[in-house]
Amino acid sequence: MPEESRATSRRAVSRTEGKATPGRVGSNTEKEMNMILRNKVAVIYGAGGDIGGDVARAFAREGAKVFLTGHKLAPVEAVAKDIVADGGAAEAAEVDALDEQGIDKHLQSVIDKAARLDISFNAIAIQDEKIFWECL
Repeated sequence: MPEESRATSRRAVSRTEGKATPGRVGSNTEKEMNMILRNKVAVIYGAGGDIGGDVARAFAREGAKVFLTGHKLAPVEAVAKDIVADGGAAEAAEVDALDEQGIDKHLQSVIDKAARLDISFNAIAIQDEKIFWECL
């Protein structure tokens, strides 16, 4: 078996059961080695909502430092606190998705703090039809 195939197989096979299992198994060291977003920097827009919050938690579990935004700070801070309590790295900010200058300012702040931006994820929902059409 080629070396690359063996490495992939070892990652997907449980040491205790000897068969393939979904997700990660084993020690924390193995978990850290398999984090696909380790050391990545991500901005999640709309992180205070269900989808954005779940994406933020998933990115953080996979090792990303997440910068969370939303138009209401309280729900975004709640997600950030969950992530930090789970051992992840997160920062929350109130950013209006319709304020282009505010978004630019926030992105510059992220780059100033983290020296880069690897991922930008948009989970913003615009529910007002008038605002939606004005944005186009």
